[in-house]
Amino acid sequence: MAQMLAERDSGVRVMRQWLDELQSNITSELAGYIEHDRTAFQDVVTEIVKQEVRGVTELLANNQESHHPRLDSGNHTCLPDRPADCLGYRRQGFITSGVFNIYPVSCCEPVSVWCDMTTGGGGWVVVFARVPQVEQENFARPWNDYKNGFGNPYREFWIGNDILHLMTDNVPSILRVDAENFAGIRKFGEWRSFRVANETDLYNLTIGNYWPSSSLGDDLARNNRKVFTTVDRDNDDDSGNCAEKRTGGGWWYTSCSDCNPTSVMANTDNYLTSATWKSWNKNDPKFTSLRWMQLKIRPKDSQSRARMCIGQ
Repeated sequence: MAQMLAERDSGVRVMRQWLDELQSNITSELAGYIEHDRTAFQDVVTEIVKQEVRGVTELLANNQESHHPRLDSGNHTCLPDRPADCLGYRRQGFITSGVFNIYPVSCCEPVSVWCDMTTGGGGWVVVFARVPQVEQENFARPWNDYKNGFGNPYREFWIGNDILHLMTDNVPSILRVDAENFAGIRKFGEWRSFRVANETDLYNLTIGNYWPSSSLGDDLARNNRKVFTTVDRDNDDDSGNCAEKRTGGGWWYTSCSDCNPTSVMANTDNYLTSATWKSWNKNDPKFTSLRWMQLKIRPKDSQSRARMCIGQ
């Protein structure tokens, strides 16, 4: 009996030792998982902060206005033969995308824009941009803000309807849309006819000649020959104000629209509450929320002589 009790006690001690080791191992592994998740979370936060700091640093380094793409003409020397668009810089040998000063108004009035120098041969002026960031740019703005432009060309941006008119009125232009959904899938669309009228004509939009090879569906067909609407200027075909119905963003609404790029960026697939594109899937149209987007223009004849600024 004494021997049996001794063997039992020995077995219990072994079992306790094994359980203690198991507990220690599990605790160590759990601590490792927790530390890994904490580190991963810290990495995400650090990257977001770095992006924000980088944007602010670039903004200050390049003396950009955060509310208006036009720079103070009084601080710049009026020199002839400055590029009127990004294609002019591309012809001069610039192949890296970034912020450039273009001169579509005059040789004395620079406009700060992001130039896409790589997509489809480069030379694109990004006229509207949405990007993921901690604090989104406010696109629920009145008529004059959309008229003059606002935002940061490094981040989220609207070039201004007056500039859009000046750049497309007498220059046959192409519009390209690059977009990404919340699943990280990117698509593009091209329209070989794009023109914006002047303010008197309420920035009437001419858009057409959709390129069939585009991966993004043609959600701009209904916007052709439509005028611009903002929260304080209701010019659309709807009984109400489409800008107000679509979280405040200005656009060439019908009643209201198949796309809503100036709305809030949120992963809802709801056209009333987020920036969406209806024909994300050409064969199965349904509203899809966007997390990144660029509208960019370039002269239709990209092989023509580069346009330079004129006048003072």
